[in-house]
Amino acid sequence: MSACIIVAQLVMIPVSNLAGRFVNAARKPIFLLGFAILAIRGVLYTLSDNPYFLVSVQILDGIGAGIFGVLSVLMVADLTRFD
Repeated sequence: MSACIIVAQLVMIPVSNLAGRFVNAARKPIFLLGFAILAIRGVLYTLSDNPYFLVSVQILDGIGAGIFGVLSVLMVADLTRFD
């Protein structure tokens, strides 16, 4: 269980940095990519009960969390901005 958490957090850090760099170009496609990755992760969890497989699937969770961590804040800022 702890390996799942650690792997997701270690992947989330560089993905957040990368998402922050590309966020000004296209926010909606990157946000959609995050949703797609989490859907794929959900499907992959049902395929096996092997602990090594499940820990490797947590990489996808780290990618999704990194994207959502950056983009959700920026999307809220866009929606609440007064022009």
